[in-house]
Amino acid sequence: MGLKITVLGSSSAVPTQKRWLSCQVLECEQSLFLINCGEGSPFRMHQFEIKHHRINHVFFSHLHGNHFLGLVGFLNSLHLNRRETPIHIYAPETLQEYLHQTFLLSETTLFFPLIYHSLKPNANLLLFENGSITINSIPLIHSVSTWGFIFREKQKPRNIQTDFIDMFHPDIETIKNIKNGADFIVNDGKIIPNHLITKNPPLPHYYAYFSVTIYNHDFQQPLSKIDVLYHETTFSDAEQEISTIRYHSTARQAATLAKATQVGKLLMGHISACYIDNETILEQEAQSVFPNSELVEEGKTYNISLKKQ
Repeated sequence: MGLKITVLGSSSAVPTQKRWLSCQVLECEQSLFLINCGEGSPFRMHQFEIKHHRINHVFFSHLHGNHFLGLVGFLNSLHLNRRETPIHIYAPETLQEYLHQTFLLSETTLFFPLIYHSLKPNANLLLFENGSITINSIPLIHSVSTWGFIFREKQKPRNIQTDFIDMFHPDIETIKNIKNGADFIVNDGKIIPNHLITKNPPLPHYYAYFSVTIYNHDFQQPLSKIDVLYHETTFSDAEQEISTIRYHSTARQAATLAKATQVGKLLMGHISACYIDNETILEQEAQSVFPNSELVEEGKTYNISLKKQ
């Protein structure tokens, strides 16, 4: 039940002894969704026991190498394991030609099809939907076309109280109707209102992944009702000028966005290697604005369950 995020990499341009390059896995109802795939990501999947055969959808925020150069290794591993089911790739359309040429040069014909879904500039689009979740893109502002992704769990049906089941033994069709809000009609014609025989289901949870971007007020509306925001925050206040030049956000700017949109929690990654011995400065600056902020820990799984009242 709910959404879970496992962080595999959270460094910025280069890996360090503490942090690898951008990669996360989101879990929803036994399905796994890969978000970016920096160098070394296939190894991190093995290290943290991610069942990569359950990954069918891969989302790329943009095509800077530290966010996608692990993809070929990931796909090749699946190929060597004789995978046959498709992989769906959501990315700028130029990634398709890159993969085609790479596998052409290595004379590799994958055992499974790749299905490409091109991200569109300046478009907030529904990318994926099933019975449990919707996934939308949101354009960000970086030096190349870049997107964030919003994962929204769908509302579950109502829960039927066990004493009602024990008393009336409803059939499967009746149970389905009651879960969807129908009242129950007893044999003598008496109507039992739905709210007396069901309980409210858990609230659905929402997760937002914001890749590298500069701060912008327009991001507030799409982040409405988000439980957890992951925001790539490369620099501290001292480097704000270079952060702006490179179209990055500081920790304080990410926290300002989190506060303005009243998210439940802010997770921060994409940490510059220059902070390898002083990462706490980023956390301190963010927490001064939005106390429920923290730098992500690689290998840790975060439950997306901080529903706001």
